[in-house]
Amino acid sequence: MLDTLGGMYVADSVQLSRIKSIEKLLVQRDKQLSATLKRGLVNNKSFTQEVQKLNELVNKDSSSKTPLSQQKKTSTITILPVDESNNAKILQPPV
Repeated sequence: MLDTLGGMYVADSVQLSRIKSIEKLLVQRDKQLSATLKRGLVNNKSFTQEVQKLNELVNKDSSSKTPLSQQKKTSTITILPVDESNNAKILQPPV
């Protein structure tokens, strides 16, 4: 965007000087912001603790690892219908 402004004021050396000054200030601001964010990330204690916890989990030996999946078994029992006419014959006393 500042390049576009510079193109509009090619003949005006004062405006070009101001635009270049603004560009330099914006570059410095970006560098300071980046440095501040990096310091905040490195100095963040909770972030450091989380990274340590993750390292501990990764470094555990395989015998103490928690299961990564579970298996569920389901059994089904099917009861066939009983023929009532056969039951009636079986339950009748002999004659």
